[in-house]
Amino acid sequence: MDTESETSNMLKNVLNLKGQVVIGDKAFREKNCIDLAEIWYQKYKLPFVFALFCANKNQKEYKKLINKFLRKKQKVPFLTLKKYATRLGISTKEAKDYLDNIIYYPLGWREKKALKLFWRKSDEYLRNRKITRN
Repeated sequence: MDTESETSNMLKNVLNLKGQVVIGDKAFREKNCIDLAEIWYQKYKLPFVFALFCANKNQKEYKKLINKFLRKKQKVPFLTLKKYATRLGISTKEAKDYLDNIIYYPLGWREKKALKLFWRKSDEYLRNRKITRN
């Protein structure tokens, strides 16, 4: 289990996979990894949502901020991209491809459907785990 992501740990369990969960920069350094989100997509034909922005207060202001963020293409300066790519041991092209084509922010109907499915599968996993312990 990776202490940095309960979501990734649960995803591994929901997918019934064995092995160590490694996320973030550590995952780029590992050479023998599988992408949990890719396995999820192959199984359910839905994207996997690792994070949500949620707010109870000031929703109007946050909505404006989020919409402004979504309208503008996010760019990382080339030198910053090169620095992190070098530190991770990947090419600048790989880093740019990851940021441009793998990570995205809008939450559409497919992402919402995927979230509901993940929550249901997580519940099932936890209930089954509880039953087998008793």
